[in-house]
Amino acid sequence: MKRALILIVCLLLFPVVPASALVTRPVTVKVFCTGNLHGHAEADFDADGRLREIGYARMKTYMDSQKADLRLLLDAGDVFSGSPLATYSKGRSIGELINAMGYAAVAPGTHDFDHGYDALKGLAAKVDLLSINAYENEESAFKPYRLYDIDGLTIGIFGVISPDVSRYAPEGALRFDADLARRCSDIVDELRSDMGVDAVIALTHLGMRPMEGVNARRLAAEVRGIDLIIDGGDHDIVAGEVIGNTTIVSAGEYFQCFGEITLQFDPDEKLAIEVQMHDAADLRGVPGDIGVTALLNDLLDPVLDRSRGTVGSTPIELNGRTEALRAGETNLGRLVTSALQEAAQSDIALCGAGDIGASIDKGRVGLRDLRAALPYADDVVVVRMTGEALWKLLNRAFLVGAESFPHFAGIAVDVFPAGVERVTGIQHSYRVSDIRVNGEALDLRRAYAVALPRRFYQSAFLHDHAIVDASATMEDAVTMYLANADFRALNAERRLRRVDAPERFSGYGDARSAFERFEEFISQK
Repeated sequence: MKRALILIVCLLLFPVVPASALVTRPVTVKVFCTGNLHGHAEADFDADGRLREIGYARMKTYMDSQKADLRLLLDAGDVFSGSPLATYSKGRSIGELINAMGYAAVAPGTHDFDHGYDALKGLAAKVDLLSINAYENEESAFKPYRLYDIDGLTIGIFGVISPDVSRYAPEGALRFDADLARRCSDIVDELRSDMGVDAVIALTHLGMRPMEGVNARRLAAEVRGIDLIIDGGDHDIVAGEVIGNTTIVSAGEYFQCFGEITLQFDPDEKLAIEVQMHDAADLRGVPGDIGVTALLNDLLDPVLDRSRGTVGSTPIELNGRTEALRAGETNLGRLVTSALQEAAQSDIALCGAGDIGASIDKGRVGLRDLRAALPYADDVVVVRMTGEALWKLLNRAFLVGAESFPHFAGIAVDVFPAGVERVTGIQHSYRVSDIRVNGEALDLRRAYAVALPRRFYQSAFLHDHAIVDASATMEDAVTMYLANADFRALNAERRLRRVDAPERFSGYGDARSAFERFEEFISQK
């Protein structure tokens, strides 16, 4: 990836005191940002020795070399969970690292609640967790914003987290304000009018293209007065997209890159924003910071001791890349769900794209490789689900780019396009037109035994389906399956087929219209 360099000049909005009255010289603020790291903390290399994940130590060295009047390091969420290091310390190791890095603030993401809300609050003692829209007992669950002063200027940073967190936070522990545009407008007015800030940064975990609700693009379009949005949620790299007077940045995933945003203030009340995205190729010659490297090694030692050994081998690469998992089936998705089905002796098995964390390279499969591919140390639960309930679940889950995008075993599914994202024009959802179980039509009234990861069970709101078995872990299930897997068949098999929309759906290209009509479609099956 080439380094992206974008320069945006915009007028500061609503200054209570003109900046020229306070700023007598140019002031430079450097904002560094990460997002969707999912516990990936160390430098990682591909089979040819090329750096592919930057890691904290190299980033620290680079940041410390950059001159600025103020430097701020921010994370847009999903940082405390998703790697063996994060999972086996329940996020505490990541908390130690981000304290050592000097992060100023984090907007918690959905998976930052994987270890529990109470645990999250204690993970990063020196870092502010920011959110304006999460409440505990009608009080703010986190700090809503922080102010930073430098040479007569004030920068306000507020946090916004996705209401989807309600799927992961303990039931009833938190309440989320769904009217995000109004809440953001209120907080921007408070920062501008009452606090007299000169620049506003929104640190968000919303994503760029959810089907419903407020996303980062809509926030930029609808809320006046935000200079910079640093977003997580989606795993895309966004290198300075401008909507109105707002610049949007997103730093991708898994430490494959990070953002460097330069805010340049001058006495003429103008703010220039320069965006650079640094990928692994940019950092390959940068040595790791000594202090962060030493801390990381200390934290990794017990994890590596538990991760030595071989669990199997594969004659092919097993594809666990995020972009592939969130848009269609892959051989690793088929292998994982087949392993769950076999271990649980169930009729059907499901998992979401977000339950798989990495590809598995061809050759020897070490325990560490397996734990990178299955990063959440999850157990397998079995529920009884009618064919109709399964149909409804899959209709909700087939969102392109979402971690809910389903992978399955025991069934074959036909889907048709049912919605195009209005902003980007990208196909973003499918609806189910047919499901076959072992070649036979799905019986809408029959109860099937369905195996799935506990996280998928929780995030898909399946609590009204009682768990009838939870005797296996994903790690054990896949380890056992690797011993006798038919890799040629797994690579060739196709369980998901895209077809044309049924006639009765003609004229209902909008995803919401199609969704409203699919129950009628079911009743006619």
